[in-house]
Amino acid sequence: MYFTDIATIKRIVRISNELTDSEITEFIEFTDQDIIADYGRSTQKVASKIESTRTTYYINNEPDINAYKIDYVSADGSFLAPFVDTSGSDVMGTGSYEFGSGSHDNKILLHATDVTTYEDKDIEVAYVPEIMHNLATFMASFDLIQSMHIVTAGAEGEHPRTAWLKQRIEQIQSEIQDRYVVDKNFKAGITYLDQDYLQNSP
Repeated sequence: MYFTDIATIKRIVRISNELTDSEITEFIEFTDQDIIADYGRSTQKVASKIESTRTTYYINNEPDINAYKIDYVSADGSFLAPFVDTSGSDVMGTGSYEFGSGSHDNKILLHATDVTTYEDKDIEVAYVPEIMHNLATFMASFDLIQSMHIVTAGAEGEHPRTAWLKQRIEQIQSEIQDRYVVDKNFKAGITYLDQDYLQNSP
């Protein structure tokens, strides 16, 4: 599971057809390996009780902070499939849960049928925090620009945009140090969330 994606890299680096998607994916894979080596798998895990009247479940104690991507969702130990819109309709039909139209949200929408099936059971969600996505995006973009600049310019001078990327990488790394346990061998436990509190938070 990648921490970033091709479309985001292209937007940050401001390229379109200079590199193939396969070439960009290689940079993403190398960046993921670096992040896992420094921070471990970096996924966060939360759980809540499934209630008969609730289909929306927040996945973070801080509702204003988004997740980038869902790793998995399970209910009573059974893994649930994400919703896939195959009809062009907004009505959920295939799959058990929906997350932010594919990425970047702070909650999931659970299908009403699954709410009934798993009422009073635990729903568990593992996700990639958006901050790890941002770090991966800037690190991969930095490496990609450096590679392109050396090849096209034939020089080892710094590309103007890399200074900004370096600054962003350092800021995010500092924030990660403050927010998370930074130990590649650390295995995060499950945080139980109070959905009523999160729903009513300002």
